[in-house]
Amino acid sequence: MQIVAFVGPITGVVGLFATFYYFRYNKRRKRVTVDVKSAKLVAEKIETIPNKISVQYDGMDVDNPYIVDIQLSNSGNSDVSSKDFDGDKPFEIELKSKIVAKLKIEAATVESDVDATRVLIPPTLLVKGESYHISLLVDGKPDPSHEQRRLIETDVLNGEELDKRLQKRYSLAMKAAVFGLLVSIAIGIMFAALMAMDTRNVANSVSVAQNEFQSAVMSDSTASDYRGKVLEAEHGISEARKSPLKRTGWAVVIIVVYFSATVVTFGFLTWRVFVRRAMAARGILRPERLSGKG
Repeated sequence: MQIVAFVGPITGVVGLFATFYYFRYNKRRKRVTVDVKSAKLVAEKIETIPNKISVQYDGMDVDNPYIVDIQLSNSGNSDVSSKDFDGDKPFEIELKSKIVAKLKIEAATVESDVDATRVLIPPTLLVKGESYHISLLVDGKPDPSHEQRRLIETDVLNGEELDKRLQKRYSLAMKAAVFGLLVSIAIGIMFAALMAMDTRNVANSVSVAQNEFQSAVMSDSTASDYRGKVLEAEHGISEARKSPLKRTGWAVVIIVVYFSATVVTFGFLTWRVFVRRAMAARGILRPERLSGKG
């Protein structure tokens, strides 16, 4: 019966957390990250030398050349399919600078078209965890922006937004894990103290009951109520040996709360590990810290 008393509530707690995780996981939106980095092709000091240096591409002058690298990443937990492109229309990235040419690169790329200042990515499969690069030569300093609602049930973030979100989640997971750990320690200490107090109280009660039993046995055995007194005193010893803490059910409650706090703490610690890996992949956390070094 004692095992059933513990297993039942613990199974209920595990089931509750499993249901929450399953619901949360299946309701999670997809996520695509757009990182746009640019580098000036001609240093500013060289530009101060008039009529000495000019940049041309395919016979066309490029007055203010920049190399732009666009990284389109599926940073979510599921693939983004071509059906996720709303209205079967391309996803647009506006650079606000004249696109001169698309450049060949060795990294994984994705099919794309360009017009005067925009990059157009037609409906395509973006595999979970994969990144795709597009390299361009543009004339003028780019000021990139992208559409927010072109992809159905998908959050589209720029790199800075994703970095801030990861840092916020890392901080939240860390604080929650520390809080959960402190709660677990506090409950453990409280339970140990209560058990020690309970053991002491039981020992005192048993001692008193045994004294009463001895008194009943040593009383007048010819009395009519002698047997009743002995049996009552013997029953008193049995009752005194029962733990008030266990008898009232508080032990079960405390253990279930302790187990729940431990499970929650473990969950936040696990979440923190995944967030740290994502941060390391984006270069906002040193990878060696994942192994506890540095």
